[in-house]
Amino acid sequence: AAESTEAEAEGAEGEGPDQAQEPGEPVDSVEPEEDPSAAESADTPQEPSDAVGVAEALGISDIQISYVDYFTSASYQQGEYFSLDAKPGNIFVILNFNVTNNTAEEVQCNIMGKKPVFALEINDNAGIRNQVTALSNDMSTYQGAIGAGKTEAAILLFEVPEDTAASITSLGMSVLTDGEAKRVALE
Repeated sequence: AAESTEAEAEGAEGEGPDQAQEPGEPVDSVEPEEDPSAAESADTPQEPSDAVGVAEALGISDIQISYVDYFTSASYQQGEYFSLDAKPGNIFVILNFNVTNNTAEEVQCNIMGKKPVFALEINDNAGIRNQVTALSNDMSTYQGAIGAGKTEAAILLFEVPEDTAASITSLGMSVLTDGEAKRVALE
């Protein structure tokens, strides 16, 4: 995983459906039968053998979702109109992904319809839920057509304490959809 730091990146905050816990708060464990809005934390910095690809975890076919890298920033901005600032003492960890259509035809990609909850584990600590935004490139709310052989950029935004972000040595992630949490490979 590569790291870069930028002063600005992009942002606009929104509320996801049925999210009882505040985004950015640690998620200690997943109890899908009782709390479908929680996500399980990863338990090792190395991807375990049961880790799956992001698209597979989301139950999406014809699309490949690849982790690219991450960066940290105190704010995230898209154009001149959307800006999101981390709370005092916090910073955003922004994960970049490529969403690729490897087919010969245009494909509709509706990640938002899956109502995913992503949890990022930093240095083997409890998972932090993603911020849900109205940004066009927010992977958790992504909807759109992707042309044959085309790739779209997407992000996931996590608000974490500054001291945690300053000492990242490993990242893990899980995604919860349809009451089932799956560990995903960040390679």
